[in-house]
Amino acid sequence: MYQPIHKAFRPLIGLPAWSVRRGHGSFLTLEFGSPRPDVHQPHRGPRLVGNTVVERIVRREGPAPRGEWHLWIYLSSWSVHRNDHVVGTSDGPLEAIDSAAAVLEGQALRKVEVLSAPLTTLFHFDRDSTLWVTPYEVAAAEPEELWLLYEPEGMVLTLRADAHYSHVPGDSTDDRWLPLPEPW
Repeated sequence: MYQPIHKAFRPLIGLPAWSVRRGHGSFLTLEFGSPRPDVHQPHRGPRLVGNTVVERIVRREGPAPRGEWHLWIYLSSWSVHRNDHVVGTSDGPLEAIDSAAAVLEGQALRKVEVLSAPLTTLFHFDRDSTLWVTPYEVAAAEPEELWLLYEPEGMVLTLRADAHYSHVPGDSTDDRWLPLPEPW
């Protein structure tokens, strides 16, 4: 069966994550592939247009170099596991979040899985490390975007907490959400 998530991540399998870092709060970003010759400012994404917090961060820190693929762990809970032990979570202190991000630095992505109950995305890396991404325990009024994958050709794949996904051009205003096909 067509798996939009597996298809989008297929080119990343075997590529090492680089510039893995904490963004605003506990957001986490991972770069894959060759560095882009240009430096990107935030663009299409949930609630970014006119987001003064993001605009202040870019002015203060400057835009960050990006890879061909940019994975943004967004409004979700996440944890990094290594050898079946939790090494850091999105709920930890900022120093622990930074340490968890450092564990994934340079590790190659091996597999991506989406589990249905509860909705969990597992990003498997080499050296027995896994990034677990789940919805927040407290449900929001609107389903929140768990993660976004920015692709080299300008498409953005987004998974939402209600198990719906969007795969649209980054400059699109289309909010078309489709249910993930079964089985995940």
